[in-house]
Amino acid sequence: MIKPTKLLAHGSAKRRRLIRLQY
Repeated sequence: MIKPTKLLAHGSAKRRRLIRLQY
C-alpha cells in the first residue's frame, strides 16, 4: 500500500480524506 507520508507531502485536503479512508 502507498505510504501516507508521500500523500501528506502533497498537502491536498481531498487526498488527506482518502488517506483516512485507506487507514
